[in-house]
Amino acid sequence: MQQPLAPWLEPTLNKLLAQAHEGQLAHALLLPLSKEQGAEVLLNRLLQGLLCLNGNACGQCKSCHLLAAGTHPDAYSIKADGNQIKVDQIRELTSALSKTAQQGGARVAIIWQAEQLNHAAANALLKTLEEPAANCFIVLASAKAGLLPATIRSRCQNVALTQVSKAQSRDWLQNQGVDWNTVGWTYDVLGGPYAMLQQQGQERLEQLQSARKEWSNALAKGQVSATLCQYTQDQPADSLHVLHWLISKKMGSILASQRAFANRLSALISEISQVRQQLAHMPSVNYVALCTRLVLDYQQAAKQ
Repeated sequence: MQQPLAPWLEPTLNKLLAQAHEGQLAHALLLPLSKEQGAEVLLNRLLQGLLCLNGNACGQCKSCHLLAAGTHPDAYSIKADGNQIKVDQIRELTSALSKTAQQGGARVAIIWQAEQLNHAAANALLKTLEEPAANCFIVLASAKAGLLPATIRSRCQNVALTQVSKAQSRDWLQNQGVDWNTVGWTYDVLGGPYAMLQQQGQERLEQLQSARKEWSNALAKGQVSATLCQYTQDQPADSLHVLHWLISKKMGSILASQRAFANRLSALISEISQVRQQLAHMPSVNYVALCTRLVLDYQQAAKQ
């Protein structure tokens, strides 16, 4: 089922499709890949609009039917082979793009996590960007565009996504049937409205609710449960995001009345952020000790 297009994505999509209709759209686009804010939805709608034989994602033409079935011969998707995008993948793509479109319209290639292009692949792609074929579009989707070579970035049209406020997200999500009063707190944990929409009724949301309860009890009593330690081991990023949210909420509630305590909580929040980053590079972790340490640090901050 196709995900709904949020109103803050519509201006960007309409602008890009208008440029394409007028022959003004660049052959290479660089799109910030923020899944939580709906970048993938925008990209899929752009793909539909560019490939549609009627130019408006009509859903009725042969091209639209092929795309919906995942069998469109002029739509190409490149993803990392392992932890990098390799030169053979780009050479194969370049060869395909040099041929005539089978449906008589545009040809569109999406390179996902484009920052994973290795050096040889980036050089091969650069040649294609320098000599683009007619009616051919290459979209580089990346959450870390700064890691791309400057020579690649300079040949792309940057697509800026409109920043959405929490209030806008709340109103839209409620219109989509999300019970904001119950799950609105997960907005900061999950990172955005589309992440919340995708988690509706799913196990991950229930786990986040449970983690909130477990961390709240641990901070209040100074003891961690086996359930909390196991969850942190299984889902360290989510667990620490929940803890980060809880302590941030506490800090906000006492900022005016207990500034010294709030400052100590601010330091603890920074510590949690550092732990989140370090876990990805640590070969082994004692999660019982980690959870206990963070809870004791909170207790110590509250006593000073």
